[in-house]
Amino acid sequence: MRRLAVTPASPAMVLVAQAVVSLLQAVLGVGVAFAVAVLVFGAEFPLNPVMAVAVALLGLAAMYGVGMIVAAVAPTPNTAVAIGLIAFFAVAALGGLFGAQSLPEELARVGEHLPFGATMHALADAWAGTPVDSAHILSLVAAVLVGGFVAAVFFRWE
Repeated sequence: MRRLAVTPASPAMVLVAQAVVSLLQAVLGVGVAFAVAVLVFGAEFPLNPVMAVAVALLGLAAMYGVGMIVAAVAPTPNTAVAIGLIAFFAVAALGGLFGAQSLPEELARVGEHLPFGATMHALADAWAGTPVDSAHILSLVAAVLVGGFVAAVFFRWE
């Protein structure tokens, strides 16, 4: 990062470039996992594939937004890993990773609008061919925007 600090690249451009590379890696990984699910386990294609892909990409970007916040505020890489793991599992658990029915109603309601829960609900709707709740889409867009803003504001070259 110190070498990049002396280039004319702005912090926002560095973050955008990193986001694009990471998003491409995630898309490739999800694509391979989906291919295995279809070919090996007989998974069915979504009834609304365009919306499913759009929701999946938005969900990836929203989770990346959470990661950018962690990276921007963590003082060291090791701290970022620790905070990131805790944040990921907290967001995933509240979002329904272990079943929303096992959560108190208030926590389940909050978790439904965190990036993991909003992605899960919106993707389930798209997969089933039912209309996607706009609140879930707005939650994901908010996570992307807040993540990008916080990362740009608190970005450090060191």
